[in-house]
Amino acid sequence: PGGSGVERWRPYVLRALEMNGLSSSLVDKVLRQIKSESGGNPKAINLWDSNAKAGHPSKGLMQTIDSTFNAYKFPGHNNIWNGFDNLLAALNYAKNRYGSNLSGLGEGHGYKTGGLINKAGLYNLVEDGWPEFVIPTNPSRRTDAMKLLALAGRTITGKNKRPNQLPNVSGNDYGEVIERLEEQILIMQEQLVNSNKAIQLLTAILSKDNTVRIGTKEIYDANKKEKDKRDRTRNIFKGVATT
Repeated sequence: PGGSGVERWRPYVLRALEMNGLSSSLVDKVLRQIKSESGGNPKAINLWDSNAKAGHPSKGLMQTIDSTFNAYKFPGHNNIWNGFDNLLAALNYAKNRYGSNLSGLGEGHGYKTGGLINKAGLYNLVEDGWPEFVIPTNPSRRTDAMKLLALAGRTITGKNKRPNQLPNVSGNDYGEVIERLEEQILIMQEQLVNSNKAIQLLTAILSKDNTVRIGTKEIYDANKKEKDKRDRTRNIFKGVATT
């Protein structure tokens, strides 16, 4: 289309939405995505991201890579540099990846951000050069799902792995962690209560009159008591009876 910017693509977006069986109410969302992807330039190419470093740069209006475009292009629309062809393929991909509401689009960033897949189909994974996790929700695959969930929470440094190559992860792992944290919190609370009691006791002691008064009689009595104890001890060793 003539002109510049994103708005000139509105009629083409509406047509592409219709051809993909999507609601025309999504037009503004798609236009926002075009703005964040290419600014409306159908000849745009990204030569600096991970895709480019891997040898397959993002191209065109919706910044698709060749493999994605070829997998989702419409018959007769084979030119990735043609804005409408690129748009058709990108929307077809997004529909299959994110569902008919295109939940990953129009949020100011690329649409390679993961999502929920509800329909069977072919999907392009690791499209931006980083690993992606596919976690099953089938109850019979619960063990595999828990392994993958646990692994997804860690830094991935090795090669791609399948669930049967991963260590066993109990489905109760997160519950156990929570229980341990709760126990630590209770211990800390108990320590705090004891500390407060100790502080209260010290405060009460300091608030009293602790002046020590010792008179002559007290000193004499204490010395006599100690002397008598020593005398009795010596007499015992001497075999002298004491009373």
